[in-house]
Amino acid sequence: MLDAGKRVREISPDLIKGFVAILAVAILSLPLTAVDHKWHADATRLAMKSYGFSDDARLLAQFTNFLIDLHAVIDEYGPMLDEKIGSFLWMTMLEGGHYRLSPEDMARLHFDSLKNTRQVEWQWKKFEENVVNALKIYSASQIVKPGFRPIVLLTIVGASLHVIQDFYTHSNWVEQCLNDPEFKGKGVPTWFEVSAEKRSRLELYSGVYPDGSEPGAPDHKNLNKDNSQRPFHKEAVEVMKRGSLEWLERLLKINEVPWDSLRSYEVKSIPTKRWLRKTDSALITGISSVVKHWDGPEPESRVFDTDPTKDRVKATGILLFVIEDYGLSFAMKDNPYRLPTPNYAGYYVYHIEHELARDLLPLRTFKKTPTIPAFKKD
Repeated sequence: MLDAGKRVREISPDLIKGFVAILAVAILSLPLTAVDHKWHADATRLAMKSYGFSDDARLLAQFTNFLIDLHAVIDEYGPMLDEKIGSFLWMTMLEGGHYRLSPEDMARLHFDSLKNTRQVEWQWKKFEENVVNALKIYSASQIVKPGFRPIVLLTIVGASLHVIQDFYTHSNWVEQCLNDPEFKGKGVPTWFEVSAEKRSRLELYSGVYPDGSEPGAPDHKNLNKDNSQRPFHKEAVEVMKRGSLEWLERLLKINEVPWDSLRSYEVKSIPTKRWLRKTDSALITGISSVVKHWDGPEPESRVFDTDPTKDRVKATGILLFVIEDYGLSFAMKDNPYRLPTPNYAGYYVYHIEHELARDLLPLRTFKKTPTIPAFKKD
């Protein structure tokens, strides 16, 4: 029997297009509650540009930041897709070989479901340790192919920014600080602007996800500040942006990372540049606009058209282009890892989510735990 990789490479472009059409219908029907990415993208852009990163480096960080949310949805609604498009496509495109990600690891990269201040403190401390270690490991290891090294390192940067940004929008940090007399009239401070002793006196927690999974605990849907229709959104976005700047400044102090080359990162290959600047970037805005999660159902500004109906129609066209382009990429003979584009390599080949999520909370059990090759340190 042929393995999944060989089967994908033998699929004809016409067959890929047929599968793509079905896949698009399936995606458009999903309740993508986690994909609301405008503010993640804005905060990441601000941090990367403020510290002198190139446009290509910034776009890659924004894209890998977005993938954290996209794969939370894929893991949650994978069985629904399997019913709609058949096990063949789902297996070959999302589960075969290197490709499948760990739902446990990805679920821990959102700062969700933390019950008290002690758990929040642990998450911050452990996550920073994980990110620092990951940057050092992937900067030096010979296992990382030279062409993939900047992608892997910028994936770590983008993913880590996502987690930090989620803290400010998924927890009650904003409310606690606004109600504290010490911060009255001063705005909401970032995590590192408040002493550990002061933080210990705050009653911190984050929303439970999936909603309703812990009776009596605050649900994500009631606590999140992810879009402009939510309470405390403006305050959360303001501190989230400053927190992103603060976080990146801390990372830049890690001497083992080749920051100069990452700042000046520029994609030379014409196909790869097109994938980064058009296909992968369009996935963020296309899928978010289609499912009404580009700043919620009534965004402050739309991506493709001020008219909401026209905006969704145009976004659907963009999304169809993206999925078809990915399908054709799967069929390429010189695509040994079966990546939609090279910019997925940080997760799908090197599985940086393992290093970033190590020992993070919540340590809950998942029904499906796929086996993924462990990254071997030199």
